[in-house]
Amino acid sequence: MAYVNARVLTMGAAGVIERGTIVVDGERIVSVGTSPPPPGVTVVDLGGKTVMPGIIDVHAHLHYGVSDAQPQRSWAPLRSTSPGVTTVFDPSAHNDTVFATSERIDAGANWAPCVLHGLHPLWRQGKDRGDIKTSMTPGCSPG
Repeated sequence: MAYVNARVLTMGAAGVIERGTIVVDGERIVSVGTSPPPPGVTVVDLGGKTVMPGIIDVHAHLHYGVSDAQPQRSWAPLRSTSPGVTTVFDPSAHNDTVFATSERIDAGANWAPCVLHGLHPLWRQGKDRGDIKTSMTPGCSPG
């Protein structure tokens, strides 16, 4: 498939390509430039619309918000994709949210971006080091 007549933001040395052509084979982009589409492919005219790489949200909290009200379906990854975000990183993901969302994505139950996550969040509840020491798991020591 070839997408033609696109304003392509390459984010690289080629800069902005006016009236560009994007050739796709399956799920892979195989070329971006000003060449005509290869013979025999389906051609889609984008009418000068802008095409750009997906955006990476490097600090998302997928377990907050609408998904809390409807635990059977996590809407946060879907909400993240609306402005062009294709990858999100949640630095403080809860395992139940991440693994459940991952299973739904793998099963095709909902479309979502690539989701990267950190560890379960840790935050300080105590007022001083003494409070922290009394609330710690035995065998751990405050650094």
